[in-house]
Amino acid sequence: VRIEEGQTEFHLLTRQGKQTYSIRTQSIPRDFNPKTGSDSLYADYDKIRFPLQVRNWTEGDSFFPFGMTNKQKLSNFYINNKIPLHEKKNIPLLCDAENRIIWVMGIRPDNRFRITDQTKTVLIINQKQTD
Repeated sequence: VRIEEGQTEFHLLTRQGKQTYSIRTQSIPRDFNPKTGSDSLYADYDKIRFPLQVRNWTEGDSFFPFGMTNKQKLSNFYINNKIPLHEKKNIPLLCDAENRIIWVMGIRPDNRFRITDQTKTVLIINQKQTD
């Protein structure tokens, strides 16, 4: 799935069925406190290069798990978090135009795109609830 700058939603077909995600940007107010959860991403918009892409795991994928400063191979991340390796091909990855993993969707964002004191605009992606 390719996501262009300015796009407001995208859809994924997963084993759980069709999932819809909303996308928006927001200037950060002084008291900004994002709601964290597995169905939402809050990232520094200015650090991300468009278009975005949702893809599956490939051999050698790595990222900087949120809260960590060291790069970790995705396979090791899955092992450390007790995610069965046979599931790794089913977990969508949100990547930017430079193929950097922004979010292991539903699990953990990449620390390089975290909100900091220097962040001016935030990219917000939320999984919409299905009826």
